[in-house]
Amino acid sequence: ALIFKSKPAFMIGLVLFLIAHIVYSAAFLIFNSFVLKDLVSAAVFLILAGIAYFYLYPGLGQMKIPVLLYVLIISFMLNRAIATCYGDFFNQTQALLIAGGAALFYISDLILAVNKFKKPLKYNRVSLAFYYAGQLCLASSTLFFDVT
Repeated sequence: ALIFKSKPAFMIGLVLFLIAHIVYSAAFLIFNSFVLKDLVSAAVFLILAGIAYFYLYPGLGQMKIPVLLYVLIISFMLNRAIATCYGDFFNQTQALLIAGGAALFYISDLILAVNKFKKPLKYNRVSLAFYYAGQLCLASSTLFFDVT
């Protein structure tokens, strides 16, 4: 729904992806509690979110609040995904797949947002390659549970 030009379809896609990021965040949070190291990545992603938001801001129109919420939630999801790398629940392979998948998801949404709100990109469909690769990484992480 995010790739369609109609506003209702885009809003539906935005809400669905927002829900997905909340679910991912909750899953990563349930299995990895907060630690001091989280503050470093949280600060980095908050700065990146601010830069992205203010870059997009002039073209957001009535989407200022929904996009702000989305940017904050996806940044939190990426923060929680990175946290799996120094938590105890996920093994190293899983944590790298989760962190990498979340980063690819983040990049795909950034490309999509720039294309939608800033300037049309000639190769904007590359966002789908990042999206699918990210989802593949996240899904693949479930294959590496240590059952011993």
